[in-house]
Amino acid sequence: MKHFKDSAVAEAEEFGYVTNPWGRRLAVDKGREYTAAPAQYGQSVTREMMGDAILALIRKGEYYARALRAIIHDELLMEFDEATIERDIAVVKECMEKVFDPKTTVGMPILFPVSYGYGADWESAGH
Repeated sequence: MKHFKDSAVAEAEEFGYVTNPWGRRLAVDKGREYTAAPAQYGQSVTREMMGDAILALIRKGEYYARALRAIIHDELLMEFDEATIERDIAVVKECMEKVFDPKTTVGMPILFPVSYGYGADWESAGH
């Protein structure tokens, strides 16, 4: 049975790039196909999912678009009103928590869960 890693490496060796499920091509340096192709693919999935989550938040309204303060790797730093914090957390979780289905014969759906923390400062908001 062929594994995804084999197909990603083969694509990178043949074309010099790997294509993620969103259709984005990611360049892979010659000679680094075995390690870089699967890594590029995996990291790009997380990046695309974050992009989709941010767009979903923006579609929820200007309040959520303006609440976004920073994107830190696979985390969003947001500032909300204390009076609506529980509702706002639920909205963010709804937008971010997704199942990624690679739709291949060698992959299976993966739930990307969301955890959160909040507080008056960065230290107390840590989770």
